[in-house]
Amino acid sequence: MCGVLALGAAGAYPWDALLEEALPYYFLLSWSEAFTTGLLLAVLIVYRPRWVATFEDSRYLGGKPGAN
Repeated sequence: MCGVLALGAAGAYPWDALLEEALPYYFLLSWSEAFTTGLLLAVLIVYRPRWVATFEDSRYLGGKPGAN
């Protein structure tokens, strides 16, 4: 999205062309990228929680059996 805005603001391509040709593909690519990132993060939290810097057992699992 930022790339489309930067190209339009710089005048590299006309806004009509960007909105018709680039923007629809942005939504297709962003969905798959978000899905892949979420899936990878879920797998990492399950198998290697120490690799994920923002995951804290006490915050997400506090008070549940088996939580540290």
